[in-house]
Amino acid sequence: LLYDFFGNVDITLMNYMAKNGVHVDAYNKGLVTSKGFNITHRKVYIVDGIKAMTGGMNMGQKYAMEWHDTMMGFEGEAVKDTMKEFIYDWQKAGNKKTRFMDECLTKEIKTPENQETYPLRVVVTSPLEPTKKESIKRMMIAAIDSAKDNIKVAMPYFSDDEFIDHLIFASKRGVKVQAYMPKKNNQKLFDTVSAITSNQLVQGNVEVYRTGAKDNAFSHSKVITVDNIWSTIGSCNADHRAFHVNQELNVGI
Repeated sequence: LLYDFFGNVDITLMNYMAKNGVHVDAYNKGLVTSKGFNITHRKVYIVDGIKAMTGGMNMGQKYAMEWHDTMMGFEGEAVKDTMKEFIYDWQKAGNKKTRFMDECLTKEIKTPENQETYPLRVVVTSPLEPTKKESIKRMMIAAIDSAKDNIKVAMPYFSDDEFIDHLIFASKRGVKVQAYMPKKNNQKLFDTVSAITSNQLVQGNVEVYRTGAKDNAFSHSKVITVDNIWSTIGSCNADHRAFHVNQELNVGI
């Protein structure tokens, strides 16, 4: 189990797991280093090297019972790509790659007969790796720019100007663009940011919906769909930190 040092003030659960045989470690215990401030915001679950899950959901009561969130499970070769990203963060936290991890990268993954398959790509933000600094942002903007009919975006933290501009450009060329943001954020600063973003989008003829109006539930999902045929789900929000600073992981399918 790898958790982010900065994002977890209460580590009672981690200590309990460690005392009961789970190898637990924290990512970036130094917080700010000579290479800058880099946390892991990834939410990745890998089982036996053959199944994986990612999305917006952390481990905790509010994520499981109170907030709205979205996760996606998948199998196949993309699990190996997910494992590679976990290994990178695991080693960066000071751990050694285990034999099990090596076996996961080399084992043959067989697809059951008659099972429908889809192309799936694992994409990350990893600021310290030159070829992966802004991969998720580039993927999202490329998908938005390719849209012909409709775009739906659900994000709790939504403030990157370039991302917003591309949504507005899509709307101006006739694409129906809908944005979903929480009516009330879990971080007060983002209530103000969301109001600014909403105003930008509405002026650009984007339909904006504020979730949680009826049940007051906070939506933590990070989802984009394009033309009802492509989607990305993962940990990445549409803000500066997620696009440029954090360790993030999404899948595009």
